[in-house]
Amino acid sequence: MKICFLIRRLGIGGAERQLLELLRGLSEPSRGHAITLITFYEGGGLAGELATMPRVNYICLHKKGRWDTLGFVFRLYSNINRLTPDVLHSYLEGSNILSALLKIIAKRKLRVVWGVRSSELFLSQYDWLRPLVGKIEARLSHRADLIIVNSGAGIEHAAKNGFPRSKMKLVYNGIDTDRFILDPGLRSGLREVWGVQPEELLIGIVARLDPIKDHPNFITAASMFSRMHPRAKFVCVGGGDSQVRAELVKQAEQLGLNSKLIWIQETKDTVSVYNALDICTLCSRGEGFSNVIAEAMSCGTPCVVTAVGDSGVIVGELGVSIPPSSPESLANGWDRLAVRLCPELSRQNRERIVEHFSRQRLIDTSDRVLAGIILPPPSN
Repeated sequence: MKICFLIRRLGIGGAERQLLELLRGLSEPSRGHAITLITFYEGGGLAGELATMPRVNYICLHKKGRWDTLGFVFRLYSNINRLTPDVLHSYLEGSNILSALLKIIAKRKLRVVWGVRSSELFLSQYDWLRPLVGKIEARLSHRADLIIVNSGAGIEHAAKNGFPRSKMKLVYNGIDTDRFILDPGLRSGLREVWGVQPEELLIGIVARLDPIKDHPNFITAASMFSRMHPRAKFVCVGGGDSQVRAELVKQAEQLGLNSKLIWIQETKDTVSVYNALDICTLCSRGEGFSNVIAEAMSCGTPCVVTAVGDSGVIVGELGVSIPPSSPESLANGWDRLAVRLCPELSRQNRERIVEHFSRQRLIDTSDRVLAGIILPPPSN
């Protein structure tokens, strides 16, 4: 197959990481595919990884900004007509809308696959464009030949908003379990850098500074938990708007967490981060499939998660699920999990990801469902 992927930019994010895993796996010579990646913008925190994928043809459309439309769309249209892909697989809202429009105006039959990567979002917390884009995406969703969703919760949310259920297919994210491993050396090394003693309990959140991730909830819960567990420390890992960070730092200072809360900008070395933690936290108000939780578990780190998206499905009985927007529940969840921490729990967490959410399963399943929309069904 000739498969063309379309995404805005290769920034540091869950969707972008999953796309790179697919590019790497589907471009293996044994699969026989011709793979092209098209991005709106150049750069991004994960763009450097393309250098390790010589069989992936990369095209950047060099979009100049939000209002650069006509020239950008013409360049995209020209490249699609030149490449003549069997499948155009778009990722996220803006790319999905463009792929549907291309299907309408393309010179030849174009099979379009959408990638939908989230469930419930609180659109009122974003600018005016985000809700509008969501409505347009839902209206055009019937144009897609296939809609790949990475969580059961995402399918339900999309169907509620008008996406055709008959065209949606659940394909869970896949974790590179050869990369995300349990490594005591990484654990001790990073904890030493952060000034965390071996006997101290370290609880962390790895997420961009975004309203949906609910960092204020994490900080408030940290204040409550630290009164019960004076030897606990906390870390927030993730990039974002400097003003948002300043407000969160101020909240932490007002709650007396200055010496207990570590702030780390976004990093590519998340393997070391997960190993350094005793408990990883997801306190989002909305989510689809959380890569962070699955990656942390692959490193043997148990998790406390809010019961949003498929987070509870990922952790199963090995973690703790609590209601969103409840710092009391979050602090209690940490307390319940802390007493269970042991090497056997770490081993079970890793085994769950290897068995159910591996990178190989993602690639094999994606290969099969993409082939299914261009190959005729087998005769009886």
